[in-house]
Amino acid sequence: MWIGGKDAVSLALEQKGSILTAGQVNVSFQQVSGKVADVKVQEEQRVKKGDVLMTLDPTDIDLQIAQLKSNIESTDIKIKQTEDSIRVDQEKIRTHAAQAELNIATAESNESKVLQGPREEDMEKQRLAVEAAKETFNNAQLNYNRTKALFDSGAVPKTTLDSAQLQLTSAQNTLQQQEATYQQCQPALSSRIKTRHIKPRKKSGWGSMLSHRRRAI
Repeated sequence: MWIGGKDAVSLALEQKGSILTAGQVNVSFQQVSGKVADVKVQEEQRVKKGDVLMTLDPTDIDLQIAQLKSNIESTDIKIKQTEDSIRVDQEKIRTHAAQAELNIATAESNESKVLQGPREEDMEKQRLAVEAAKETFNNAQLNYNRTKALFDSGAVPKTTLDSAQLQLTSAQNTLQQQEATYQQCQPALSSRIKTRHIKPRKKSGWGSMLSHRRRAI
């Protein structure tokens, strides 16, 4: 029990045996509120400092503690989610940066190839591609002619002839594209070869003599 900030026992000693009435005693739990669950002393019972006078019902306090724990767990979950999100964003940034560097390197490589022009081995590959396209076209032409003869005799339906015609048209388009690419590469390769074989002209004897004469003058 507390009176004016002092417990009842200490106050009684200071007053040298004077009697404390119920009106003088203000019993309270410092900084804690709740319902009284049990009274440990009786009226006129002697008590000393440190004795438990009464206890509170812990239900409300337990609920508050449980709520605080729940809030802490919820905060921990949010922190973890934020950290995971940051890691994902950082990984995306690293991936995008790596892809950007790869795109730049590819673009620079393509630019270098364009500036340098086609190589002789590239031209050879393109020539072989043209030859393969020609062979495919010839086979498609033979297949179409054979299918056309069978169709005219009534041996195959119109759908079979249409399929052969489609294959022939596709092979013809491919051949034209490969030939056009090969023709475009030839002038660039010829120019590159000429540039590679051009050597600086040496000064003639007269040019050397004239140069020496100018320096002498």
